[in-house]
Amino acid sequence: MWFTRDSLEERLDDERAPMVAGNFYPSDADLLRQQIHSLLAAPGHAAWHAPVLIAPYAHYDLVGDLLGKLYSAVTLPEVVILLSPAEGRIRRISQISSYRPWRIPGGSVAIASDVAEALRDIGLLSETPGAFDNECAIEAQLPFLTTLNARVRIVPVRLGNLPWPTCVRLAQSLSDLAAQYRRRLLIIGLTNLHRHSDSAFVRTRDTFLSELVAQVDSKAVYHLGAKPKEAPAGLCAAAIALHTAELIDAISAYQHGYRLAPASRSKPAMGYGAWSFRERITERIEALAAPTTGGEF
Repeated sequence: MWFTRDSLEERLDDERAPMVAGNFYPSDADLLRQQIHSLLAAPGHAAWHAPVLIAPYAHYDLVGDLLGKLYSAVTLPEVVILLSPAEGRIRRISQISSYRPWRIPGGSVAIASDVAEALRDIGLLSETPGAFDNECAIEAQLPFLTTLNARVRIVPVRLGNLPWPTCVRLAQSLSDLAAQYRRRLLIIGLTNLHRHSDSAFVRTRDTFLSELVAQVDSKAVYHLGAKPKEAPAGLCAAAIALHTAELIDAISAYQHGYRLAPASRSKPAMGYGAWSFRERITERIEALAAPTTGGEF
C-alpha cells in the first residue's frame, strides 16, 4: 500500500513506539545514555568513512560491545538506511517506511523522507501502516546512532525472502543513492548469524560466513540461506549490503568482533558479528598521508 501526500501529512504526529526498551536496552533515558557512552569506546585512530556496515542485533548484554566497537570506528553521516530481516508472517513481504518517526527513550528519530521515497519509488518495496511496529533489529541501533549524531535521519527497510535478481536490483538502487548523496549516506545490513544448531556447528559455519563477508562475496552469502533451518536471520540484508559495497567499490572489509551465545535447553546457539567496509579511495588517501619510514635520503 502506498500513501498519498495528504494521508502521510495526517500521520506525521504518529510516532512508532519503542518495542524492546526495557528488554534489549534500558527504558530509562538517563540509564540508556550512560550505557551507550560506556559501550562507545574511544577509537585508537580518527573515525573513518564507511559507506556500508553489517551490524548485529540483540540484547546489549550480547552485542553491545560489538556495536560499540563498530560505531566508534566510523563517522556517522546524516542519513542511515537500515536493512532488517522480516520475520514471522511478513517474511515474504519487503517494506519501507517513509514518514513515521521512531521514538526511543529520551527522544525520537526522524525519517529521511526524501531518500525513503526515492527508494520506495523503484517499486521493490511496499509501505503498509504498522509494518514496523514489532521490529527490533533497527530499533536496537537507534540509541547508538542518535548518540553519535543527534540530527541523524533514518530509512527503515524490512526485507522478506527476496530472489537474488531482486536483491541485485535493490543493491543497484542503493549504490545509486550512495553516489548521489556521497558521504552523507550510510547503509547498514542487520543480521544475526547461525541458529537452530549446536554451538560447534554454529562456530564452524560462522567462520565460513565471515570469510565470505571478508571477501565481499555477496552471492555466496545470499545462497547460504538456501537451508532455512541452518541459515542466519538477515542473510538477505547482509547480502544486499555486501553487493552494494561491491558496486560502490567499498571492498576493504574489517571485522570488529564476534560473539557466540552457546545453546541451552530452551535456546539454540546464536552467533553475532560486526563488519565495516572502507572505500578504496579512503585507503589511497590514508596511504599518501601516512608518514614515511626508514632512513633519510
